[in-house]
Amino acid sequence: MDIKLLQIAKTTEKDITAKTTTSTSMMPTLNNTKDLATTLGHEASHAIDNQDPSINTNPQNNASKADNEIYAQNYGDDFSDYVEFASENYGDGSLADTTITT
Repeated sequence: MDIKLLQIAKTTEKDITAKTTTSTSMMPTLNNTKDLATTLGHEASHAIDNQDPSINTNPQNNASKADNEIYAQNYGDDFSDYVEFASENYGDGSLADTTITT
């Protein structure tokens, strides 16, 4: 599974697109580490699901697609909570809550 993060000035398509084995996130709206961790978890969920053909992730099935989005959002939120907990308890402090600069 590959996850690519792209920092761009302007988005001309959806902020986030998931493909079969590659998840690409365009990040003009991610302003802090918690949002980044949530997005990584969300997109990782889609990439993992798309690697297993036995999972019913047919994009033509709107109910399945909606369920997959809910699951991916929950997975992203849980991943972000885990990263924040680990950072606060085992790292150097809490996640950043300000704009990420490069």
